[in-house]
Amino acid sequence: NEQEFIKAVAEGGIITLQNDITLTQIAVITEGNTVLDRNGHTITSSAQRAINVSGATEATIKNLNIVATGERAINIIQNTSKVNIENVTATAANYTVNVAGSSNNTVVAIKESTLNGLCTVNVAGAGAQVTLDGCTVNCNDNNTTAGESYAALSLNKDAVGGSINGTFKNCKFTGKNALRYTYAGETVVFENCEFSGSTYGIHFDGGANDVIFRNCVFSGFNAFAGDLVKTTFNHCTFEHNGSYGHTNIWSVA
Repeated sequence: NEQEFIKAVAEGGIITLQNDITLTQIAVITEGNTVLDRNGHTITSSAQRAINVSGATEATIKNLNIVATGERAINIIQNTSKVNIENVTATAANYTVNVAGSSNNTVVAIKESTLNGLCTVNVAGAGAQVTLDGCTVNCNDNNTTAGESYAALSLNKDAVGGSINGTFKNCKFTGKNALRYTYAGETVVFENCEFSGSTYGIHFDGGANDVIFRNCVFSGFNAFAGDLVKTTFNHCTFEHNGSYGHTNIWSVA
């Protein structure tokens, strides 16, 4: 039952349910060391946020399917310390995993998960430390007039004044725009990743301190702003794909 589930999530601890559930209200995790394990079942939510992680010491969400018809699936806010997301398949109308600007210095680890959304994984909290390993992340932006505003992975300009550190390994970023990097960063490493965008493979607005790509494959239009501090490519491949039909690497001088 929905009310029992909402209450159990709020109280924290280890929560393992054996049935699918439909939510009309936000499930809010606030307690430390909360583990939400749905045992392969599905949460279907029409609330604006399916799950809010708000100020928790550590929360783990695993073995779960989330279908969020509202704006966000997993929303991390209010200086949450650490969130682990493991073996999760999630879809949202907008942000599928969102590290909000109100959640600074948050550690987020996402493993072996499949995520679909508009701005699918969005990191805006200053000082965030984000790792993705073995994930498939898709931007399903079908708006032909929206330009490059959304992406499968967005490291967001809201973090200006702080920094974002990240490690992304063995991941596929796909859809209209694969990676959008907007004026935020300290050291960010991509290793054995694929960026396949029908419009943009990777799009850097600039301002990153040190971005390293190792053994990565890029397709789509790839753009780099003139004020990038340092970007390193080691054993990477650029391929033609998408609306441009050939390899594109563009930089502002």
